[in-house]
Amino acid sequence: KDIGTAFMNWFVKHGEAYTWSRDWFYGLAIIGDPALTPNAVTKQLLQYDDGSAEFGFRSSVDSVAAVRFSASSSIQLLKLVYYIWGEMNNFKVHVLNTNFQSVYSLEVTPTEGWFVVDVSAANILVSGDFYVGFQWIRDAPPWLGVDTNAPHNLRSYLGWIGSPGSPKEREDYM
Repeated sequence: KDIGTAFMNWFVKHGEAYTWSRDWFYGLAIIGDPALTPNAVTKQLLQYDDGSAEFGFRSSVDSVAAVRFSASSSIQLLKLVYYIWGEMNNFKVHVLNTNFQSVYSLEVTPTEGWFVVDVSAANILVSGDFYVGFQWIRDAPPWLGVDTNAPHNLRSYLGWIGSPGSPKEREDYM
């Protein structure tokens, strides 16, 4: 339903409810095109793990653990979410393209448990296959959570920028 029709329907139903309402509501103006329909914003969580980490790991400096996601149309990434524990040393978060090249990175200081990085202001648009990655920048924890319960989606990778390695069997990075 467009804005103009919605307002007219509301006014017919509620606009004459009070004696003062006629003057106030007749003074309301819609500036712009009243035939516009607001765009619905759909937010969707993309994940392949079950939300429960059976173990965690750390890897060598500069290695990247990543999960491959697929989007059938262009989407904006709003948040990157990781399950973290151990020492809370800085690491880099990445959004990587289909060639495992970083299109966005940020060094962060994590908190233990589900760690959320708000990237909405970065206006990261992706489509097709892309990766969300975790890069160790020190030879120390934190540990990245791993889900080992079925189903396994073969979407978790451990490699280097430019080279994702092979998908991990029976592991879903969190």
